[in-house]
Amino acid sequence: MPPPEDLNKILLKANDFQFDFIQAIYHLSARRKEVLTLKWADVDSENKTVAICTRKRYGGVLERDVMNMNGVLVSVI
Repeated sequence: MPPPEDLNKILLKANDFQFDFIQAIYHLSARRKEVLTLKWADVDSENKTVAICTRKRYGGVLERDVMNMNGVLVSVI
């Protein structure tokens, strides 16, 4: 993860899509592929959660993590 100063420099030059994409990666602590494979069915706006399929496990087993959305993620989605 880059230091916050570097991330802020990148966000200042990003277009709208890039800004939202980087925010989603950062606030979900997700990998690029995990964000790219999200579907609307994975987002529960009523309960403010997002279900991410991840292989961040021993042996690389695919599992589904349900994460709470913070205010930044709510505004991005």
